[in-house]
Amino acid sequence: MLLFFISGFGNLNFSTAFMLKKKRILFGCNKIIVTFVIIKLKLKNKKMKRFYILFALLLTSGIAFSQIANDKAVVVKKMHVPASMMTKTPTDTCGWSVNFIPEFAVGGSVFIMGYSTGGYVYGNNEVGANGTAQGYVYDGTLGLEGVLLWFGAKTQATPTATMAVTAYALNGTALNDPSNTPGPGTVLGTASLTMADADTTWPNLTWVPFASVLPSNSDFAVGVDFSALTATWDTATGDIITGDEVGLLCDEEGEANNLDYAFCKYGSSWYVTDYVYGGLDRNVAIFPVVDINYVGINDDNYFYGMQSNAYPIPATDNMTIEYALENSSDVTIEIISGNGQTIAEFNQGNQTQGQYSFQVNVSDFNAGHYFFSIKANGHRLIKSFIVE
Repeated sequence: MLLFFISGFGNLNFSTAFMLKKKRILFGCNKIIVTFVIIKLKLKNKKMKRFYILFALLLTSGIAFSQIANDKAVVVKKMHVPASMMTKTPTDTCGWSVNFIPEFAVGGSVFIMGYSTGGYVYGNNEVGANGTAQGYVYDGTLGLEGVLLWFGAKTQATPTATMAVTAYALNGTALNDPSNTPGPGTVLGTASLTMADADTTWPNLTWVPFASVLPSNSDFAVGVDFSALTATWDTATGDIITGDEVGLLCDEEGEANNLDYAFCKYGSSWYVTDYVYGGLDRNVAIFPVVDINYVGINDDNYFYGMQSNAYPIPATDNMTIEYALENSSDVTIEIISGNGQTIAEFNQGNQTQGQYSFQVNVSDFNAGHYFFSIKANGHRLIKSFIVE
């Protein structure tokens, strides 16, 4: 629309040829720049020159990233999710559960997506799109305690180099086609992660806690900002020359079902990744963990028919898990390590409505961050705890 406005302004003979395709802009950036240079030379009025050139700069800066990134995403590696993880055990709070939309890797495969001139689509890369986020649909009140990140690959030069992990309300704007859609907006809270702590051992996950529980009452997103990482690449091969690079995993093409809740950040703007890369309908391996303080054992509300609490935290020898069922159900309690691996499972059988308690001996556990999971009614709720 802006091009048509400019072409008609001042009765200029300005011809343009472009085609819009779903999730793709086929526009020649260089042609736009050359066209505006020609316009500038033809204009006689100096004030009008500045007017047109200003519009040219605004236009080219607004669409430049979508042109640069188009068709630059390449599959580096495909991996099959272990069968034990397909039960959604470690990360089903968000991403791996029907409780939230979208559900991650329903087909059982994950991918490392590289950027053709260097780096990763869902990480830092040569073009400078150094932020990625995944949004979730949820109509209700919850608390975000932290996030599990599933990294696929990294090259580490500086172990202390940091990435920022941020939770957002989805009340902002993401550039999209044919019109902009909701994107990361109000910051709910932040945390940080070093390159050394980004676990790429297959199939481990990386736990990043927020300093306090972050309340959310609508759709939300969690993103990772890689802009503090520095690297240089051989743009002909995409190989890293110096510095740090790291990338998150994603799921199969089409598994995002055109929800447009996967985002990348270029400069200060958020874009829908499907739009930027000319078709990349995938979810990012960013899994927020819901804090169940919002549905503790003394609360009036249930989280999918369950309530939960644990004490003491931190634990040193024995920890008591309390839980309540709104209805009768088969119950399983699982203990999960900080990298997402199930380390203990306790089948409680069929239990009727009411409150229950269960003791776990953690004296042999290494100090660190863990989760316990209560599975009932076909759902799970997860809460974290600390062993000292």
